Amino acid sequence: MKVLLSGIVGFSLFFSSVAYAGNFIEDLGDVISFKVLPVYSFAATVYNSDWNTWYDYDWNGLKQLIVVNLVKSTVTDTLKENISEQRPNKLGFDSFPSGHTANAFANAAFIHRRYGIRQAVVPYVLASFVGYSRVQSRWHYTHDVLAGAAVGFLSAWIFADKKQNVFIAADTESVAFRFSTVF
Repeated sequence: MKVLLSGIVGFSLFFSSVAYAGNFIEDLGDVISFKVLPVYSFAATVYNSDWNTWYDYDWNGLKQLIVVNLVKSTVTDTLKENISEQRPNKLGFDSFPSGHTANAFANAAFIHRRYGIRQAVVPYVLASFVGYSRVQSRWHYTHDVLAGAAVGFLSAWIFADKKQNVFIAADTESVAFRFSTVF
């Protein structure tokens, strides 16, 4: 049920935004970076929660996701303002690093770091497409995209940690201890 709900929300955001597409690859990269992957990473915190009780929601994961995105945005904006590299299409001097790619890789790397590589394969593929779309549409150079990917990846890798699944439960007749890990 949780996966179905997450998928419906993600695809509805995706299709409502692509309907106006002018440059399809560029617009698709925009939607993936700022709608699909943020919803996907939030949905990962929902999916990896134990919904038997309200307090088993992955609140730490949600807090870490917010911190990762704040750090990524701050670093990206600071670099853009101080480096002032002209874009390949000559429409501004804020080319380095790619904010779209930083956003995409921050969300993908958050899922990887927090919940494991198996849940992050699709987000990494989508994030790579975002980088491709930024170069193909001439908004960024390749080194802008690589720097954005590094900023996003490092933000997640430094400010998120692996979810520890340790549960202790007790009642009047027994005590239970359960441990699981994410690979």
